[in-house]
Amino acid sequence: MDNYSKDKLKDQHFMINEYFIKKLVEYSDLKKDDEVLEIGGGSGNLTSEIYKKVKKLFVYEKDLEFCKILKEKYNYENVQVNCGDILNSKLPKFNKILSNPPYQVLEQIFLLLINQKRYDFDLCIITVPSNFKEIITAKVNDSEFSVLSSLFLGFFDVTVLEKVPREAFDPMPRVLSYMIKITPTKDNEFLKQMLREFFIFKNKKLKNIIFSLLWNLKDKTGKNKYTKRQVKELLKNIEKKYEKILEKTISELSNKEIKVICRDNIWDNI
Repeated sequence: MDNYSKDKLKDQHFMINEYFIKKLVEYSDLKKDDEVLEIGGGSGNLTSEIYKKVKKLFVYEKDLEFCKILKEKYNYENVQVNCGDILNSKLPKFNKILSNPPYQVLEQIFLLLINQKRYDFDLCIITVPSNFKEIITAKVNDSEFSVLSSLFLGFFDVTVLEKVPREAFDPMPRVLSYMIKITPTKDNEFLKQMLREFFIFKNKKLKNIIFSLLWNLKDKTGKNKYTKRQVKELLKNIEKKYEKILEKTISELSNKEIKVICRDNIWDNI
């Protein structure tokens, strides 16, 4: 999808530093009625800090040996250990994500959340490598801004909590990591609406998404903001600028094309 894909880490790096494990939990502000998703349980270092504090914990672990350990160690009514690849699973109902996941599947994890309409969680506290952090926090005019950046712009607000040194993991990753907080975006600007629709309806052309949003856009009184004629006129002006880009779906757009779309202040005036 972008430059992050070229530098993915091949193996999972397990957090072993007690301070950072406890900080993950502290930032998540766990409550007794929380239902938590943990991706990549490993040997249970983080699991052991979560399960006593929540109503339900769903742990996903692909490695069968680790999964067996987790099942034996956390054989409790409120813990459900799932063996296998989370990317091939139907996600349960949850309200928080707390995870030190395999870095190589981070992008796919967030696409999975969107594809299965699980992007309305309360918060997600997660560790990510520095290059992934740079991309998902990139502003529209930054050189790092990409299709992945636009996904986070449309769906999530990202807060960088603190840096996590390489020594906090076993084995040590090649890069620095960061603990970040992700929450669903509350903004409802046209550009963000457009990006949300683009990723949710990934086989729909940009032109059709823009037309649908313009046609259904409401003013402060709840009435349609534009007439059909005005929508067609707006589309005509947009078509003059973008031409063939409007005929593409999200999977067909390059990073360069998504930058062109997102950087345009035309969306601020709609």
